[in-house]
Amino acid sequence: MSIINDDMPLDSGVEPFDEETAEGDYVQMNEPPPEDTISPRVAESHVASAAVILMGSVLGVYIRHCMQEPSEYGYYSYLFPNFAGSAVAGYLKKTGGRIWYNSIITGMVVGMCGSLTTFSSWQKAAGGLIGPVHLDSFWHNLYLWGQIEMTGLAVGIGGYDIGWYLGSTWDERRPAKLRPVCPVREKRQLRIKVSFDAASIIASFLVTGLLTGLTIYHTSSLLIALCTGPPAAWLRWAFSHNLNPLCSTFPVGTFTANILASALLATVFVLQLNVVGRGTFCTFLSGFGDGFCGSLSTVSTFVAEIRSMSSPHRALVYAFTSMLVSQGIFLGIIGIYRYASDLSMYHEGSACSSP
Repeated sequence: MSIINDDMPLDSGVEPFDEETAEGDYVQMNEPPPEDTISPRVAESHVASAAVILMGSVLGVYIRHCMQEPSEYGYYSYLFPNFAGSAVAGYLKKTGGRIWYNSIITGMVVGMCGSLTTFSSWQKAAGGLIGPVHLDSFWHNLYLWGQIEMTGLAVGIGGYDIGWYLGSTWDERRPAKLRPVCPVREKRQLRIKVSFDAASIIASFLVTGLLTGLTIYHTSSLLIALCTGPPAAWLRWAFSHNLNPLCSTFPVGTFTANILASALLATVFVLQLNVVGRGTFCTFLSGFGDGFCGSLSTVSTFVAEIRSMSSPHRALVYAFTSMLVSQGIFLGIIGIYRYASDLSMYHEGSACSSP
């Protein structure tokens, strides 16, 4: 099975195929019908996909914020958003073939699931153990580090698998029905596609204008996160679309997005240690970390690519390379700060608080 990209259409995996009889009933076939009898899925519009990604990213960032806001578990607040986003991605991977327009799938997977899950926050939770934040012992910190890394990986893969099995159950109850090509149906789909594209672009401009206006009127970390999330999702989509095809055994695009987001979040973490109070810059750092860094990185696509690899060896290499390189970046950035500055604020964690 090949590696999937963030912007790849998700097949339904429905077997066997159905064909409509002259009486209007459906009979199952052991072999798929000829290609010229299947109504093709409408081609993706990249402009419409970008618009849907914008709205999906705003929704994903907001849902993640709502899930993390009441959390009392500190570092582990990222777990349920990662689980939920991976579960939705797994469900869409199994059932997404029912959706006839690829732009809808791209918006849901890249925008909502990609922004709901966050690889960088997961790695920050482990990277935060670097230095004198936890002073018990080296071995105790090492145990906590392994616990965070393995728990995060298990939660993401487990959520994806649960979503996949839920999609399989749905497919068993309501098998997909492939209809013969019909010119009238194709024209109707084309009209719907044009209307959907126009509505998506208009809605994206309205959402952008509303968020920009609200941010200017009342600056908050949540609004900054909602504004910076979509550009990060677009950047991740571009990485996936252009870099993943370069290597069939290693998703370079997703890897680049996750590592870059981890480096930026580590930098934000260090900057927050030197900002005291509730100023605008502090608010921006908090929103940028949650929005841009959280949306640039993704766990849903990360675990989907792991599960899609035919070789367990390649899957393990990809998973552990991503985690270890990310931790190396955190070690380098936070370690440099640790040895180059006063540690008094580092003992207390972030001194930056924002409304």
